[in-house]
Amino acid sequence: MIRIRALNGPYANQIREIPSNQNPAALLRGFVQNGWGWEIDFSQANRDEVIAWGGADLIARAVRAVQNGRPAIFLGVTYTTMEDLQGFEDAIVGSGYEVKIMSDDHKGLVIITSNPE
Repeated sequence: MIRIRALNGPYANQIREIPSNQNPAALLRGFVQNGWGWEIDFSQANRDEVIAWGGADLIARAVRAVQNGRPAIFLGVTYTTMEDLQGFEDAIVGSGYEVKIMSDDHKGLVIITSNPE
């Protein structure tokens, strides 16, 4: 089970349980388009949910960063335009690493790697 907390906007501080049939990319795209921040609770998620929602979260954060003039950084490469983001996604998928967010702040989105299990 995935839970999302809106960080701002009309639903600020509300937590919603997300139905299993919800498209993660579509939901998070709505947050980005409306300028709302979010926090995802993965604590009760199964492996498939973690993979689907984790990937959608990472890409949505990258889009938000670039739209706000901040870079998305992975393996020392800086991505700064919407056109760059396909390369960003391809680099992550093709890396063979598990990835996680190191930071997502005014300096940009920084993704780090760890060895796959």
